[in-house]
Amino acid sequence: MMNKKIIIKISRPGLQEGLSLIELMIAMVIGLFLLLSISSVYLSNLKANNARDQYSLLEDNARLALDTMSNIIEHTGYQGRLIMTGEKFITNAPVEVPANACVTNNALFNNFSNTKDDDTGTAFTGDQIGIVYLGTVAPPLAGALPFDTDCSGTPAVNNCLVDPLNPVNATSQSRIFNAFYLSNTGKLMCVGSVGAGEQLIADNIENMQITYGLNSDGDPQGTVDQYVNAANMANRWGTVVSVQIAVLVRSDKAVKEVAEQKTYTLLDKQITAPQGAGNKDRFQRAVFSTTISLRNI
Repeated sequence: MMNKKIIIKISRPGLQEGLSLIELMIAMVIGLFLLLSISSVYLSNLKANNARDQYSLLEDNARLALDTMSNIIEHTGYQGRLIMTGEKFITNAPVEVPANACVTNNALFNNFSNTKDDDTGTAFTGDQIGIVYLGTVAPPLAGALPFDTDCSGTPAVNNCLVDPLNPVNATSQSRIFNAFYLSNTGKLMCVGSVGAGEQLIADNIENMQITYGLNSDGDPQGTVDQYVNAANMANRWGTVVSVQIAVLVRSDKAVKEVAEQKTYTLLDKQITAPQGAGNKDRFQRAVFSTTISLRNI
């Protein structure tokens, strides 16, 4: 009788024999593809967030620029109950700002005051506007505030203001002058006859165009018959009832995927940015505009 030898192999739980080289290489390739996919999604989201943040800043700059100009320009020709002498838009340079204690920076203001249509087509340029109104003390109404500042927010001293109900000083002395223009570095600036220097309003404003709404037929409702720029105003400044302003605003950082050059429409002008034949960049740009009703003309 033959004896048979029986070998029983016992497998112990948890004991692994490892991966083959092929299995390891396949796992590494799959992991690499997953890592590249995740990185691609992350970078794409990062670029989108940067572009969105830059556009939000661009919108904030545009809103600040247009709101600031609107708040000042809408008061053009304000005179309380008086009859203001002299022009309400500054159309001659240098303007004849009264040289008295009520004007802090007469010489500086004269450099920037003129309302004009500047269509040179170069970078960071555009129209500029100068306006005038009377500074007044607070009227005798509950909660009423004085109207006594220029575009810098600097208040005039009381003896340079008129009381709309009891005027005692000359209206020429009480006129407050303001001008808005672009610097050659793309900054919207203002200068007033009360403040002590130029004031920065907003950055990255590449161009500004302004047109004036004319009520040529004297319609008592003040309906605008046409919009023209300053170069075509002639002697029609007394018929202006509204002002349109458009600004071309640029992002602070270059965030576009592909560099490009585009043409933008700002009211009556076509503006190409960036300037120069064949010039391209990756900055975001957008046009914003507003219409300001002149309640005092």
